[in-house]
Formats: sequence, C-alpha cells, structure tokens
Amino acid sequence: GVVDLRWGKGRRRATTKSASGRSRVRITGRCPRCEDSSLSSAGNRMNEVMKVLTIFASIFIPLTFVAGIYGMNFEYMPELAWRWAYPIVWLVMVSAAVGMLVYFRRKGWL
Repeated sequence: GVVDLRWGKGRRRATTKSASGRSRVRITGRCPRCEDSSLSSAGNRMNEVMKVLTIFASIFIPLTFVAGIYGMNFEYMPELAWRWAYPIVWLVMVSAAVGMLVYFRRKGWL
C-alpha cells in the first residue's frame, strides 16, 4: 500500500492504505512497549495455530499408520482372513480418534 511518513516529537507515524482504502496507523519510535505488545500478540496467535495443527497431526498420524499397514497387501496377515477383521480395524481407528479428541477437550486444548 501507500506509505505516508510524518515526523513529530521523536515519533514516526506510518499510515498505510490497504486495497479497500482503509488506513492503518502504526506508531513506532518511542513506544517500544507498543511494538513488544504487538509482536507478543502476533506470537500468541501463531502459537494457537500451531497448537491446532499439532492436535490434527497427533490424531491423523496413528490412523495413517494403521491404514498404511493394512494397505501394504501382505500375503501372510492372519487377520485378513478373519470375518470381523475389517470392522474391528475400523472400530480401533475410530476409537483412537475419538479417544484423542476427548483427551484434548478435557485438557482444554480444543
């Protein structure tokens, strides 16, 4: 966007205009606490995003592992001949996912 720099009393005021025409004012210079607060807020938002991504990964990685083992088409897997093997694998996978979701909710991570 367009940047307009104005100087006054040791501070620098930078006004940027976005594509929608709205102005955002950012004051730098003598206000290091303001800058620290802004950086801290951005860091906290990024931590929240990383936490959600980690939770999704921790749920789907074990499911991917189980699906990968059964997708290798081994010739000698005794449980492939069992009548209830397929529903049991599904039950284990769904139980693992639901169990982790419940655990994360109780911990306050979701």
